[in-house]
Amino acid sequence: MVIKPWLRGRLAIIGLVVVIGLSGVFCNPWKTVPATDPTARTAESLRPDDMSKNLVMDAESAPILNATPIPEPTPTLELTPTLEPTPTPTPTPQAIFDPTKMLMEVGQEMRALSSFHFRLSHEKGSTEISKGLYIEDVEGHVVNPDKMAMEFQGTFDKRLVIRSRLIIHGDRVYMTNPLSGKWEDLSEGINPFEFFSPSKGIVSLMVQAKDMKLLGVVAGGGAYRLEGTLPTSALSVLLGDTLPSGSVACELTVEIDAMLLKEARIVGKVTSSDQEEFVRVITLSAFNEPVSIEVPRLE
Repeated sequence: MVIKPWLRGRLAIIGLVVVIGLSGVFCNPWKTVPATDPTARTAESLRPDDMSKNLVMDAESAPILNATPIPEPTPTLELTPTLEPTPTPTPTPQAIFDPTKMLMEVGQEMRALSSFHFRLSHEKGSTEISKGLYIEDVEGHVVNPDKMAMEFQGTFDKRLVIRSRLIIHGDRVYMTNPLSGKWEDLSEGINPFEFFSPSKGIVSLMVQAKDMKLLGVVAGGGAYRLEGTLPTSALSVLLGDTLPSGSVACELTVEIDAMLLKEARIVGKVTSSDQEEFVRVITLSAFNEPVSIEVPRLE
């Protein structure tokens, strides 16, 4: 079909209009046909420069957010323990310290010893055991029932210093000569220590002590210290002839656990040749230790 020139011109104009129209639609995407919903916004109204404004809500239109309160923790109930009343302790009856009764027990323990060591010394004075013979220090061992070995020192007539040893073995008595030092048998002769019996003397001290009272406890807590009086006659088996009626002060130290006499300190006049300020000390030790006492060899 042949298109006429005038029609060709009109068709060209119509095509140009359509192209321009279409290019306007596709080149401006923000411009749309108004929506039928009057409340709807057009694409043109949602341009980027206006979108930030529309994203901000005013105070009236913004939703109100109510903070959820944090529940407070329920307090834990602590149980208070019920205190039971403390029972009142029953008082323990205190034993009454009886020095006399205790010394009787000490006397029994001393009597039962198989052996012990003794020493009789003088802080002041000396003891006259026979005419002109004064003893200052005596020391030795006793083995019950009938053995004793000792040595002593003193003076004769208060001028000549003497030292000697003595052994009692049953009914036999031996002593060294103070001048020669040789052993001699005195069983049939004169024994200056015939009266001397430490075993009997210690027991006599315990039994006859009077008015005893506790002074205290020796440092370390191992022994009692007591003081009282002692009749002079109680010392006759240790010192010989004593005053028939008299009394001297004494201080005793007794081992607590073993109930044994450890020391006796005697102050005062015991014999007729004594002075009032004389002080004698008897010390005991080595209880029940094995000791061998043999008859000496005579020359």
